[in-house]
Amino acid sequence: FIPHVSAITIGTWGINKLFNRSPYRRIPPKGMVSPADGKVYHVSPDQIKIVIRLRDVHMIRAPLAGKIKSITAVPGKTNPCIEKCPVDNRYRRITISTKSGDIHVDLIHGAITKRIDIFVEPNEVVEKGARIGHIMLGSGCNTTIPHGYTPIIKPGDIVYAGSSIIATKQSTR
Repeated sequence: FIPHVSAITIGTWGINKLFNRSPYRRIPPKGMVSPADGKVYHVSPDQIKIVIRLRDVHMIRAPLAGKIKSITAVPGKTNPCIEKCPVDNRYRRITISTKSGDIHVDLIHGAITKRIDIFVEPNEVVEKGARIGHIMLGSGCNTTIPHGYTPIIKPGDIVYAGSSIIATKQSTR
């Protein structure tokens, strides 16, 4: 009996440690940073989509500094997010008002997602790279690109929350 309890306890502890990691990240001073660790599967001029794999850190960070405008729960399904996340999956949307306009950070539920925790509240001011949420057991994260920024990544790239630059501000002349 004791070996089984020990194995379950150690296993639970290990899973908890794996999915609740939040390593230090050096936040670059310029550019828009990735909101999540994972593999990029879609890039357009106005949106980037990332699948968060089981081995990735599941902490979600603010891509740009700004003020939390709203937090919305959008109903939907909980299909698996393996190579990409289905468009009809449920998600939590954090809208951030930035100097370049509003951006959305969508924390997407997958088939095995236990919960999504949001660490911010409306009207709260956040710095670029700040921890704003957590997805327990992976899935995906989408972010919109504000006016004046250009994506610099491509599908297949591996990105890291808070430290990988995903878009740069266009110079104005």
